[in-house]
Amino acid sequence: MTLVLPLLVAGCTRPGLGPNPPPDGDDPTEHTAHTAVPPAPQTGETGTTGDTAGHTGLAFDCSTVPAGPRPFTSTSAITTEEDFDFDGVGLLLAQNFYSIKGTDRYGAVEIVATGLSGDAAGIRVAPNGDFVYASPNDGRLVGVTRYTGASRTLLSGLRFPNSLEMGTDGMLFASEFWNNGRLVWFDTTTLASGELGHLDYVNGMTLSMDEQVLYLASADAYWSGASVIYAVDRQPDGTFGGGVRRVADCPTLVTSLAVDVCGNLYMAAYYDGRVFRFTESTGTFELLADLGGGGYGGFSSIRFSPGLGGFSPTSLYATNRAQVYEIDVGVEGRHVLH
Repeated sequence: MTLVLPLLVAGCTRPGLGPNPPPDGDDPTEHTAHTAVPPAPQTGETGTTGDTAGHTGLAFDCSTVPAGPRPFTSTSAITTEEDFDFDGVGLLLAQNFYSIKGTDRYGAVEIVATGLSGDAAGIRVAPNGDFVYASPNDGRLVGVTRYTGASRTLLSGLRFPNSLEMGTDGMLFASEFWNNGRLVWFDTTTLASGELGHLDYVNGMTLSMDEQVLYLASADAYWSGASVIYAVDRQPDGTFGGGVRRVADCPTLVTSLAVDVCGNLYMAAYYDGRVFRFTESTGTFELLADLGGGGYGGFSSIRFSPGLGGFSPTSLYATNRAQVYEIDVGVEGRHVLH
């Protein structure tokens, strides 16, 4: 049975339906350069997992998603910094000082890129296997060729770029972790770029499984305060815009989001390690796991894998920078390598 959790238990509630302005009252604008609408991997009551990587390629009955709480394990053999992602050869990519390292399921490490200018706040793998990281120290989004380690600046002039998300069409989204920070997009195919609007301290974003909604976690203040989950919808012409919808209110800091093939949204409480599953259509929150506090810097990222290299596609992975946790959620999640 799905558990509907009240405010003090779940830490989040669903507001009333309908569009809402961002907290600073600044109406976001929409870009007009992106017109390609990616295919929708799932609609209605069933989800599909695609036919590549380590996934089944079969439709999933979303009525059978296991209820929480769910079992989890942890390992200190795999460590990360703030963010991580999974690549096309079965490695978990994360920052390692001034490098990007790839770690396999058993903790063996190889260096895949060097020469970082500082922190890699966000990391996302592209559909072709290359990856992008956000470099807040010098305000850049940097693209890295996976098999050579060569890097190039994709976008510069940003204020503390942090969270990233990548579409299956190569569309990259990024946020400035700043008061009234910009939400920007960059087309890795055409090299065009633009803005979606502004929100306060966005750190955590994910596209829906069909890539028709971009979810964003906006905080009250710099690494503190409550969070609000917003959504920006794809318009009929293929662009994202039309205003920001307020999806959920969380009186705790949320800095990471993920979705599964059934459209459920996952979020982690940064300081106490509670992980929740949220169904927007019903407004239902469910506690999946209580990972506990601790670690360096809190629970900064959650991510589904494409199911390669022994990383399960039906597990949600979380990091507190000291350990990586694996939560058996029983349903596959979104990744561009699907």
